[in-house]
Amino acid sequence: GYLMGASNVCEPVCSSGCPNGRCVAPDTCECSEGYLMGASNVCEPVCSSGCPNGRCVAPDTCKCSEGYLMGASNVCEPVCSSGCSNGRCVAPGTCECSEGYLMSISNVCQPICSSGCPNGRCVAPDTCECSEGYLMGASNVCEPVCSSGCPNGR
Repeated sequence: GYLMGASNVCEPVCSSGCPNGRCVAPDTCECSEGYLMGASNVCEPVCSSGCPNGRCVAPDTCKCSEGYLMGASNVCEPVCSSGCSNGRCVAPGTCECSEGYLMSISNVCQPICSSGCPNGRCVAPDTCECSEGYLMGASNVCEPVCSSGCPNGR
């Protein structure tokens, strides 16, 4: 129905009160800018991005779901506590390693060296760093350094 308004004009009554809109006829709301009528007959905020991994809480304002934070591009991005060095965070707590890296038991992306880096350690994909007392040889393998010359040429 209608009720007499402050300026002696009959005004429509909406039982919901029309939050985020205004009552234009009995129980008929017209949503404010940035809001659309939702399935439950309530004006709901609209976010142009659609708020993947979050929910729209005000026009073009997303609140990220647990495990996600608002990124620089205004999109909810997954969070990985380890930081995902040498990879990228694809879901909360889940890293995907970059090419040339493999997930270790300790949940860290480690570089892969096809030679295995004997007498050294793998520091980047197919890049070995020789241990003390060894130098990178012509065959891309860490070879011992002989300070007083090497008998038999080795």
